[in-house]
Amino acid sequence: MLRHLMVFSFLLCGPFASKANHYSGGSITYSCLGGNQYQIDLDLFLDCSGTAIVPQTLTFTSDCGTTFTVAGLVPQAPTEVSQLCAAQLANSTCNGGALPGINYFRFTTIQILPPCDGWTISWNICCRAVAIDLVGTQGMYIEAELNTITAPCDNSPVFTDQSLPYVCVNQPVYYNFGVTEPDGNTLVYQLINGRYFNSGPQVLNYQPGFSGGTPVAGITVDPITGQVVFTPTLSGNYVVVMEVEQYDVNGNYIGSVMRDIIFVVLPCTGNAPSTAGVVNNSAGILTGPNSIEVCDGVPFCVDVQFSDLDPGTVLQVVSQATALLPGATFSVVGANPATATICWTGNINNTPVNVLIQADDGSCPIENTASVAVNITTVVGIGPAPSPGINGAASACPGGNSFSLLAELGGSPDPNGYWTDPNGNAHGATFDPLLDIAGIYTYTVGNAC
Repeated sequence: MLRHLMVFSFLLCGPFASKANHYSGGSITYSCLGGNQYQIDLDLFLDCSGTAIVPQTLTFTSDCGTTFTVAGLVPQAPTEVSQLCAAQLANSTCNGGALPGINYFRFTTIQILPPCDGWTISWNICCRAVAIDLVGTQGMYIEAELNTITAPCDNSPVFTDQSLPYVCVNQPVYYNFGVTEPDGNTLVYQLINGRYFNSGPQVLNYQPGFSGGTPVAGITVDPITGQVVFTPTLSGNYVVVMEVEQYDVNGNYIGSVMRDIIFVVLPCTGNAPSTAGVVNNSAGILTGPNSIEVCDGVPFCVDVQFSDLDPGTVLQVVSQATALLPGATFSVVGANPATATICWTGNINNTPVNVLIQADDGSCPIENTASVAVNITTVVGIGPAPSPGINGAASACPGGNSFSLLAELGGSPDPNGYWTDPNGNAHGATFDPLLDIAGIYTYTVGNAC
């Protein structure tokens, strides 16, 4: 398919003082072992200055009338995931020191789940780390869902970022859970209400101005990559709950997982890294801020840039790219700014893939980080070329109403294209005279082939 571009123009008339107690986060994921047998993993995060870990219980319920519990689960050896520089890890609360320390625990069980159109695996605890966006009962309840009829032997999405984020007050936060999915299903991300358990799952009560969808003022989530961006203005703990739904090739809902995690916001003496996301790509097309579509069998590269306002900072950038994309290369040029480049050949048998890239500034004792995921979708070029319509032009005055860009094009434009703004950045299909700049907006249809 050819790539068609249409243009559309507009004329305008210090110190760290945060302590979390008890349980600070968790998630449940599952993987199929064959023969209706599944491995279920319960991942929990505990502040090392709080309650010691104890055996845990998972509850299994199905729409087919089955309910059972698996009690007395003991964890594997803990992994310390404290967000501290290497020189200060020995001084964390996990090691008898005073710096904030977090341990990550995994509990595993293998169970047979007979075919049923709805299984729910759940866990709960009475007490979580106290958060300033909540009021009243602050217990924790998490679950995972799967459909063993519509999607037999399916694997859940997996959270690869195993950390409890410490972020800076009054500075932009760029964070990604690094979710991967081994079966090529489509993932959709959204923030949901945190829950606790009282004779069943109950929605947590939020302070005025907060909600499950807005646990921090101004927070945004990319539904395709799961990218979280916000700028906190008040120090404290914030509960953020991300749900990841998965859909098969026919659009059927086949399951979901959720991660309930605390973001610890505290004053910082320096600046945290920031990211411009995808700044360049070859042989592919951007379909969103950090989403790229590539062609099966065609080599491509994509660049992601990080920077830090502290001029002496040397950023360390790492990625899962070579593990998730067989044959891919990953390289970094520069220290600040640092540009990470992923090169790969599109493979229709490995799509879509969410690739996590993270930059650390090396600050001591608490490191500052920024992370972003690039969603890579591979397509094949078949079928007739769609129409992008006919060039259009419009005038708008400041304070005027927003309007659809697509509606201003002539002809019969295919509705499945995407827009970029005058600077080449991904843009929504609506023009807002209060927020958007004048210039040429470009509509692209077709695919990366």
